[in-house]
Parts: sequence; C-alpha cells; structure tokens
Amino acid sequence: MHVVVSAEGPRLNAERLARLEPFALPGADLFYCGPAGLRDAILAGLKTMGQSPRRVHAEAFELR
Repeated sequence: MHVVVSAEGPRLNAERLARLEPFALPGADLFYCGPAGLRDAILAGLKTMGQSPRRVHAEAFELR
C-alpha cells in the first residue's frame, strides 16, 4: 500500500506508480481512491506503458 499526498511531494502518475511497485502491474489488482480524472490519467498512462492492471477497484473521491 502506498499513500501519496500531493501537497507533500510529487503527484502520482503512471510512471511513479510503476516505479513504486517491485512487481509487474499486469498481474495485479489496483485499489484506488481519488478523483476520477486522476484515475483515468493513471490508467491511460499505464496502458501506454503496457502495465495495465488485471483489475481496478475504485472508490470515488472528489474534493469540492
């Protein structure tokens, strides 16, 4: 599990997520809580890298 707080460091993106994990993401389940736009951008980036997770479990979270 990784908790990323953008106010305390670099924002999460596909490249950073792939670097954080010691295993290939295509065989993994990704559990995600955050805004839909960020989730979509990360998933698109992972797909471009050939690192699409096996399944994605998402919980909608938006700051208003």
